[in-house]
Amino acid sequence: MYYLDRPPKKLMRVPIDGGKAEPVPGSDIPRSFGLESLNYVSADGKFLSLVADVMDSVSNDARTELEIVSLESGSNTPVRSLALDSRFSAPRIFNSRVEMQPGGNSVVYAINQNGVDNLWAQPLDGSPGHPLTHFTSELITDFHWSPDGKTLALVREHDVADVVLLREESQ
Repeated sequence: MYYLDRPPKKLMRVPIDGGKAEPVPGSDIPRSFGLESLNYVSADGKFLSLVADVMDSVSNDARTELEIVSLESGSNTPVRSLALDSRFSAPRIFNSRVEMQPGGNSVVYAINQNGVDNLWAQPLDGSPGHPLTHFTSELITDFHWSPDGKTLALVREHDVADVVLLREESQ
């Protein structure tokens, strides 16, 4: 079992049957100031990803990255960082979800542009991402791939609000 220890913002592991928690070697994320979520463990169990807020070393601007941590024992493989589309870090309502796309070559996450969410596929090799959906309204609050990877289910949010003005009239 893995969890994020806050502070000092370390990735920890503990045996599922219980026992003492220990830091995952090589899981320190340089320049991080916030960890948003653990996202997935690879199908082969060799790596885990999480979304982190990091400080750009040149501009000192904050950005959101996908951090990929090796889980192989004895591995000193450094954390691999993948810049996420800047629209991912737009104001989210409890949704910093990043999913591995079936096949394991890309990750998928919701981006927000002009108040509309669409799913975006970001290849792990660093090549440019591309949209998976083309919605023109509403937000995506959750999504999951089917076990065979052929179907994508998503939950979209539609908010409706009416305004009513009530006045007291004197007779």
